[in-house]
Amino acid sequence: MAVYKNKASQKVPVFAVDSAGAAKTGDAANISAQISLDGAATAATNDAAPIELDATDAPGVYLFDLTQAETNADLVVLAAKSSTSGVTLRPVIIYTEPEQRAADVTSISGDSTAADNLEAAADGTGYNLGGGSVVAASVSGSVASVTGNVGGNVTGSIGSLATQAKADVNAEADTALSDAGVTSTRMGYLTGSVALDSTVAKSATVALDATVAKASTALSNATWTDAKAGYLTGAVALDSTVAKDATVAKAATALSNATWTDTKAGYVDASVSSRSTLTAQQVWEYATRTVSSFGTLVADLTTSVWSAVARTITGGSLTTAPPTAGEIADAVWDEAMSGHLTAGTTGEALDGAGGSGTAPTVGEIADAVWDEATSGHSTAGSAGAAIIAAQSAGDPWSTALPGSYADGTAGQIVGESVPAIKAKTDNIGLGSITYQSSVDAAGSMRIYAGQDYDGSMAIIITRTSWAGPSLTGSTGKLLMQSYDNYQRVTREADLEFDAVISQNGDTVTATIELTDTESATIWPATGAEKPAYWYQVVATAGDVTVLVAEGKATSKKVMTEVAGA
Repeated sequence: MAVYKNKASQKVPVFAVDSAGAAKTGDAANISAQISLDGAATAATNDAAPIELDATDAPGVYLFDLTQAETNADLVVLAAKSSTSGVTLRPVIIYTEPEQRAADVTSISGDSTAADNLEAAADGTGYNLGGGSVVAASVSGSVASVTGNVGGNVTGSIGSLATQAKADVNAEADTALSDAGVTSTRMGYLTGSVALDSTVAKSATVALDATVAKASTALSNATWTDAKAGYLTGAVALDSTVAKDATVAKAATALSNATWTDTKAGYVDASVSSRSTLTAQQVWEYATRTVSSFGTLVADLTTSVWSAVARTITGGSLTTAPPTAGEIADAVWDEAMSGHLTAGTTGEALDGAGGSGTAPTVGEIADAVWDEATSGHSTAGSAGAAIIAAQSAGDPWSTALPGSYADGTAGQIVGESVPAIKAKTDNIGLGSITYQSSVDAAGSMRIYAGQDYDGSMAIIITRTSWAGPSLTGSTGKLLMQSYDNYQRVTREADLEFDAVISQNGDTVTATIELTDTESATIWPATGAEKPAYWYQVVATAGDVTVLVAEGKATSKKVMTEVAGA
């Protein structure tokens, strides 16, 4: 791979493969490189991360840009690596080359004089012979062909000219004629019957029908027409003096060209005293305008104005001022009812209301409202719709509790709180307190974390009407799981304690004894006010494990005495 020494803006490719040996694409951001110049210590490349050449057409190829300083060595070692696991890149070893090489002209020609002559023929800048042309030299003898432009003179004959060369010669000739004022028109004058060197006296008479090519062509170029020639047919010679008031045919022709008529001429003699000096704008802005005749114009205007749906008067004044809003209102209310009794009109409704006699009392109105059927007042958002909805909901006090209510609803809170309160109040006697069992009649368990549960304080759970397999001699467990975990997918219990299972007929009893240390584990480290659990008592007889009882369990902590008191 060729890299020029001490030259900027050069690229070095590296190839990345994954652990399977396949080309690794899309890894440019994870690749970096170290560079060493002439075996010196490595250092990070100026280009922190390469660019990916083409993930589709050149997969695995990445390009590093080198600075000029990073190429200023004979030996360049570029070692790239990727932070992506399993991706490897081989180091690139580069021996730089000079961008320009010195030539031993003596060895080339065997003659140092020849090299000096070659240098003298060049322009001295990069040994470019005349910028691509032969300079300081002449060509003698026959030349088979010349391609390009000839800057100097050509002595001798030329066999033929190419099409472009001919066009260039013609263009030069046309430019020369144009500079001399020779035009194609003037060239045409040379074809007339008068020789260029003939003498025609200034005062000579030339017949009108004589053929003089030069004059004829001039007139034609000036677009000379018969009409213009007609101006010369008047009674005045071209070189005569015309009096100021003389009649010349040219004026008549001008009037004719302007379509001058006797009617137009008559306008000149008309009196202008009867013509108004007002503009149209001034006419319409005039304070008083009266249209009294002009055939049916007045009647047509009147019909159009009063037949319009909207009429706006923006100027002038009315003979009689229009009535005010108060006057219109007074006229409406003072209008006799007898003339407005058409069925369906407001007058007819007012007349009918007034004929019924005394207005209803407040009580009568209230009775009418409450006796109104709700079926005609069911529009969404109305009071009637709300009453209908409440009627269909039923009597809330007839709803059974606790019922099936979601946690946190009023039905759930009231349904569980009232029986719990009643259970406590039922145990309050005169002068004595009876402590309740750890498990209530509903199967809910209450544990005091840090308290001993043994002997008479043991936790006892009784299951009646047992229809499962015989549990005599079975082993039992009390399994507990936080309520949050119980609602999740996990099945593994958070806590596990031994239970003694006994069976008498269809009654199964589970007895659980806990030490204070064991019960203390039921209080979680989160410090929740009332840690909630779900418990299950299971019994295992042989290879069969069955569920004996389950329910909610809450934990309360047991307080300790003040230290040092």
